[in-house]
Amino acid sequence: MEKKFIRTKENFRQLGEVLKLLLPQGKQECILFAGFFVFYFSYSILLVFNTSVIDNQHLIYDVYFSFDNPIIYNKGYVYMEGHPLMVYFTYPFLLLGNCLGTFLGYKAKTVLLVLLCLFFISMSVVYVYRYLKEIVKVEGFALSLFVLFYGFFSTSLILCFTPESFTVTAFLLSFTIYYYAHCMQQGKGVRLLTNGFFAIGLGGITVTNFAKGIVPMLFAKESRKTIVRKIIIVGVVFGLCILWIQYKYDFISQIKFRLDSNISLPSRGVYYEKIIDMLFCGPILMPGIFLDSIRVYGLMETVISVDYYRHWWQYAFALTLFATLAYSVVKNYKNKYVQVLLLMLSVDIVIHAIIRYGLRDSFIYGGHWVFIVPMLLGWLYSTLKELRYRKIMLVVVSVLFVVMLVNNIYQLVDFVNLSIENFPPHPESEVDLWKTYDATYN
Repeated sequence: MEKKFIRTKENFRQLGEVLKLLLPQGKQECILFAGFFVFYFSYSILLVFNTSVIDNQHLIYDVYFSFDNPIIYNKGYVYMEGHPLMVYFTYPFLLLGNCLGTFLGYKAKTVLLVLLCLFFISMSVVYVYRYLKEIVKVEGFALSLFVLFYGFFSTSLILCFTPESFTVTAFLLSFTIYYYAHCMQQGKGVRLLTNGFFAIGLGGITVTNFAKGIVPMLFAKESRKTIVRKIIIVGVVFGLCILWIQYKYDFISQIKFRLDSNISLPSRGVYYEKIIDMLFCGPILMPGIFLDSIRVYGLMETVISVDYYRHWWQYAFALTLFATLAYSVVKNYKNKYVQVLLLMLSVDIVIHAIIRYGLRDSFIYGGHWVFIVPMLLGWLYSTLKELRYRKIMLVVVSVLFVVMLVNNIYQLVDFVNLSIENFPPHPESEVDLWKTYDATYN
């Protein structure tokens, strides 16, 4: 009995440690967090008060880039079969936002949700920094370069104001990778309650990411029997959560329809363009954007879409970055930390590149994996022993960073201007914050 009490106490103690580590640690992390938060906020606030792209009341889906933030703004989730626990995660924030909106105007709710997104993406930058510094042992200019590289990815620039499951996933997955690596480095075990927190949290936000929550458990310094037992327990608990959602919302009947609609519906572009331009490089180097017309429930609606690459230098960027990352994998394939990254990344490769789920709008899936890029760059840098090779790598990544920075800022300004011109804010009288909310939660 006493041993069980001690184990329970240790489980909660470690979970408390996890919650503390979710916040910036030390002066440098606070400065990094504040810097990116302020930068992201500087243009996000323009979109909040001068446009309706974040809180559009006329479109249910897809105001820009195929994100579903309008329906999440109202209901807290898109569809239960893909995001089974999002409805519960978003409930308190939507409730608070609706209350604020009632007294201060509906834009108060938008500000609240955007501040939450700003926190998530700014903290994901901090976790990448923490991983590179503590786990990979990268320092100085290289550390700053790799972190800034990630902070200005197109995924980071867009998700910072987008209420979406991808925004939460970028936050939680980057922290998951850091925390398990932290425990592996210190040779300490991860308790069952903490395993469940990560795996069920990830799977609850996006169901396929449950597998990513299981991956680090495979590398624990425990007996195979203990690892299997933990995975079974976590899997059973997650399965019970799924059964509850099925009982309440009957989402399983929608899974086949969702798969068919995401795989078989026609879309622009050929396979290699979808893989290179949208799935791999688009979340890093933003393609051009344009106004498009889509059919929603029989009506044609105007949205902002991403285009495919049109210039040789964009493909040169993609090829150079891919070659660098591939070299990092070759150099570090025996490294257990890199193996964790590769197994997690393989989940996205199988789902999107092989099964082709979501490939027609694969730009949006960057939030599931782009933080792995600076981590792999860090591992490559750390394994290059000769100074001249390190200098060559830093020159290459610096050139990529400058090209990406100029391109992404240009496209971001274009996006803000298009949003202001084509999606003005809705009059206060048109917005009923409680209408969709009541239908969902009551």
